[in-house]
Amino acid sequence: MAKKATTPTKYKEGISKSSADVEQELVELSVEQAANVLEQGTLSVKSQLLNAQGEVKTAEIEVSRLERELQNAKFSNPFNVNTLLATRTQLLKAQLNVEAKKDVFNQIEESHKFLVDLKSELF
Repeated sequence: MAKKATTPTKYKEGISKSSADVEQELVELSVEQAANVLEQGTLSVKSQLLNAQGEVKTAEIEVSRLERELQNAKFSNPFNVNTLLATRTQLLKAQLNVEAKKDVFNQIEESHKFLVDLKSELF
Protein backbone atom coordinates (compact mmCIF):
# COMPACT_ATOMS: atom_id res chain seq x y z
CA MET A 1 0.00 0.00 0.00
CA ALA A 2 1.26 3.42 -0.87
CA LYS A 3 1.23 6.21 1.66
CA LYS A 4 -0.94 9.17 0.92
CA ALA A 5 1.29 12.09 0.08
CA THR A 6 0.12 15.12 2.05
CA THR A 7 3.17 17.33 1.75
CA PRO A 8 3.14 17.57 -2.02
CA THR A 9 -0.55 18.46 -1.94
CA LYS A 10 0.11 21.22 0.60
CA TYR A 11 3.01 22.43 -1.48
CA LYS A 12 0.88 22.35 -4.58
CA GLU A 13 -1.83 24.32 -2.77
CA GLY A 14 0.77 26.76 -1.50
CA ILE A 15 2.29 27.56 -4.86
CA SER A 16 -1.03 27.64 -6.62
CA LYS A 17 -2.58 30.29 -4.36
CA SER A 18 -3.67 33.29 -6.27
CA SER A 19 -2.38 36.69 -5.33
CA ALA A 20 -5.94 37.61 -4.34
CA ASP A 21 -5.97 34.73 -1.82
CA VAL A 22 -2.62 35.85 -0.41
CA GLU A 23 -3.84 39.45 -0.20
CA GLN A 24 -7.01 38.30 1.57
CA GLU A 25 -4.96 36.40 4.14
CA LEU A 26 -2.81 39.50 4.70
CA VAL A 27 -5.91 41.63 5.16
CA GLU A 28 -7.32 39.16 7.69
CA LEU A 29 -4.04 39.14 9.60
CA SER A 30 -3.96 42.94 9.59
CA VAL A 31 -7.51 43.09 10.93
CA GLU A 32 -6.68 40.57 13.65
CA GLN A 33 -3.57 42.54 14.58
CA ALA A 34 -5.55 45.80 14.75
CA ALA A 35 -8.16 44.15 16.97
CA ASN A 36 -5.42 42.89 19.29
CA VAL A 37 -3.77 46.32 19.49
CA LEU A 38 -7.13 47.93 20.26
CA GLU A 39 -7.83 45.31 22.94
CA GLN A 40 -4.43 45.92 24.55
CA GLY A 41 -5.03 49.66 24.53
CA THR A 42 -8.48 49.23 26.02
CA LEU A 43 -7.09 47.05 28.80
CA SER A 44 -4.36 49.58 29.49
CA VAL A 45 -6.91 52.39 29.79
CA LYS A 46 -9.08 50.14 32.00
CA SER A 47 -6.09 49.70 34.30
CA GLN A 48 -5.62 53.48 34.42
CA LEU A 49 -9.34 53.83 35.16
CA LEU A 50 -9.12 51.47 38.13
CA ASN A 51 -6.05 53.32 39.39
CA ALA A 52 -7.83 56.67 39.13
CA GLN A 53 -10.86 55.24 40.92
CA GLY A 54 -8.61 54.16 43.79
CA GLU A 55 -7.07 57.63 43.96
CA VAL A 56 -10.53 59.21 44.16
CA LYS A 57 -11.50 56.91 47.02
CA THR A 58 -8.26 57.66 48.86
CA ALA A 59 -8.79 61.41 48.44
CA GLU A 60 -12.39 61.09 49.68
CA ILE A 61 -11.19 59.23 52.76
CA GLU A 62 -8.71 62.03 53.44
CA VAL A 63 -11.54 64.60 53.24
CA SER A 64 -13.57 62.58 55.74
CA ARG A 65 -10.59 62.37 58.08
CA LEU A 66 -10.00 66.12 57.88
CA GLU A 67 -13.70 66.85 58.44
CA ARG A 68 -13.54 64.83 61.66
CA GLU A 69 -10.31 66.57 62.62
CA LEU A 70 -11.90 70.00 62.05
CA GLN A 71 -14.94 68.98 64.09
CA ASN A 72 -12.68 67.86 66.93
CA ALA A 73 -10.67 71.10 66.72
CA LYS A 74 -13.87 73.13 67.16
CA PHE A 75 -14.38 71.58 70.56
CA SER A 76 -10.78 71.29 71.71
CA ASN A 77 -9.66 72.55 75.06
CA PRO A 78 -7.89 74.93 75.03
CA PHE A 79 -9.58 76.49 72.00
CA ASN A 80 -6.96 77.19 69.31
CA VAL A 81 -7.84 79.39 66.33
CA ASN A 82 -4.61 78.59 64.49
CA THR A 83 -5.34 74.87 64.62
CA LEU A 84 -8.87 75.50 63.35
CA LEU A 85 -7.64 77.60 60.43
CA ALA A 86 -4.85 75.18 59.52
CA THR A 87 -7.23 72.22 59.57
CA ARG A 88 -9.80 74.13 57.51
CA THR A 89 -7.13 75.00 54.95
CA GLN A 90 -6.10 71.35 54.73
CA LEU A 91 -9.74 70.35 54.31
CA LEU A 92 -10.30 72.84 51.51
CA LYS A 93 -7.17 71.62 49.71
CA ALA A 94 -8.29 68.02 50.15
CA GLN A 95 -11.72 68.84 48.71
CA LEU A 96 -10.08 70.46 45.68
CA ASN A 97 -7.89 67.39 45.35
CA VAL A 98 -10.98 65.16 45.27
CA GLU A 99 -12.49 67.26 42.50
CA ALA A 100 -9.25 67.11 40.50
CA LYS A 101 -9.05 63.33 40.93
CA LYS A 102 -12.69 63.00 39.83
CA ASP A 103 -11.96 65.08 36.73
CA VAL A 104 -9.03 62.81 35.83
CA PHE A 105 -11.19 59.75 36.47
CA ASN A 106 -13.96 61.13 34.21
CA GLN A 107 -11.50 61.85 31.40
CA ILE A 108 -10.07 58.34 31.58
CA GLU A 109 -13.58 56.89 31.76
CA GLU A 110 -14.56 58.78 28.60
CA SER A 111 -11.45 57.49 26.84
CA HIS A 112 -12.28 53.94 27.88
CA LYS A 113 -15.86 54.29 26.67
CA PHE A 114 -14.60 55.67 23.35
CA LEU A 115 -12.31 52.65 22.86
CA VAL A 116 -15.07 50.18 23.78
CA ASP A 117 -17.45 51.90 21.35
CA LEU A 118 -14.74 51.94 18.67
CA LYS A 119 -14.22 48.21 19.08
CA SER A 120 -17.91 47.52 18.58
CA GLU A 121 -17.97 49.88 15.60
CA LEU A 122 -14.93 48.40 13.84
CA PHE A 123 -15.03 44.76 14.80
